[in-house]
Amino acid sequence: MIQAAILGAQGRMGRAHRDAYTSVGVSVSHQIDLDSYGDVDSVMSDGETKIISVATPDNQHALQVLYALESGKHVFCEKPLCYTRQELEDIISIWESQGEQQHVQQNLVLRGAPIYRWLGDAISQGKLGRIYSFDAEYVYGRLEKLKNGWRGTIPDYSVLLGGGIHLVDLMLWLTGGEPHTVTSHGTKSAGFDFPDHVCSTFLFENDLVGRITANFSAVHPHTHILRVYGTEGTFILDDFGPRLYFDSNEPVQRLNVPVLPPSKGCLIPGFISDICEEKDPQQAFSREITLMSTVLAAQESLSP
Repeated sequence: MIQAAILGAQGRMGRAHRDAYTSVGVSVSHQIDLDSYGDVDSVMSDGETKIISVATPDNQHALQVLYALESGKHVFCEKPLCYTRQELEDIISIWESQGEQQHVQQNLVLRGAPIYRWLGDAISQGKLGRIYSFDAEYVYGRLEKLKNGWRGTIPDYSVLLGGGIHLVDLMLWLTGGEPHTVTSHGTKSAGFDFPDHVCSTFLFENDLVGRITANFSAVHPHTHILRVYGTEGTFILDDFGPRLYFDSNEPVQRLNVPVLPPSKGCLIPGFISDICEEKDPQQAFSREITLMSTVLAAQESLSP
């Protein structure tokens, strides 16, 4: 039986990881709490533990991911994989030096939401025509959690890396493109030392413009808003649900498709399947690196 260890096991996402592993018959060999990192060395040296699951605060991920890769482990990590360009380069270097056979995946749970899978199929089938605008907002809606939780204790906390990354991931996946230019602007609306509201604009070769907003200071329930404009139709998801427009003069077409993923750990079964079936990890790894490079570019372009 394959075994996994969870770092940050007592947090909400750590518990979600545990439940997902248990559901597919993976034994959780070690559950390390945030305050007991002295046990990490023994976890990394345990030859029976093949997977390290990282569910710790954002700014701790890179060191734990690097340690796991150096120890020959597969890695399932809460987003973001890292916080800086140098950390990303280090992850690539270690992964390559280890033989490029370790599976690495971030827990971008919107990948598992039925509505985005449906939308991906609709776009690939040309139902919306050529996509020329991808406009999405990540509205956190949990300001007290930001102020009183671990996020507020990180001096350079990034709302792009901590939330907006979900929608950047959707943009890259659903459009199939990579931007060549990105600019970002932010505001400090809630008294933090870091911008809590950031808007990034992405320019693509095929005249597609993407706009991703990460709004952590909004007085609004947590939600994701998405507008995809194509030459033949428009998809919108907001508080009124998912819907389609194919004619400005015709009634809207409402979609009865779930907008949330089935669970916070819904991607883990597929991750385990890829490992057990010995699938080549290079394409999945490249997807994560491209995403991180794009989000880091947005963060780096953020105006002072």
